[in-house]
Amino acid sequence: MDSRETALVKDILESHRLDKLRQNKPLPQHVPSAVAALDLRGLKCPLPALFARRALARKHAGEELAVLSDDPLAAIDVPHMCHEEGHTVVSIERRDAFVRLVVRRRADPLPSAS
Repeated sequence: MDSRETALVKDILESHRLDKLRQNKPLPQHVPSAVAALDLRGLKCPLPALFARRALARKHAGEELAVLSDDPLAAIDVPHMCHEEGHTVVSIERRDAFVRLVVRRRADPLPSAS
């Protein structure tokens, strides 16, 4: 990713964060507090999958992450990313305005391709 793309992603993230603060949008009541939630509503493809990948990289093996997204492609992109990275999709719940995906970080590092 070059510096222009990095700057663009940072601008998008800051804009998204400010929008969330302005809206003061609470998480839905059905998201269990034991599972960390990543609210990506308002972001469009490919950002939900990219941010889910980054959040999972920061988790410990076996920890779960709930990803909330109103992008219709997130229900395809996030599971595809999980398959590529070796993570597990625990559940996919389609709601009226968004999708909630629960994903689990892989237990062991992926074997090297050597």
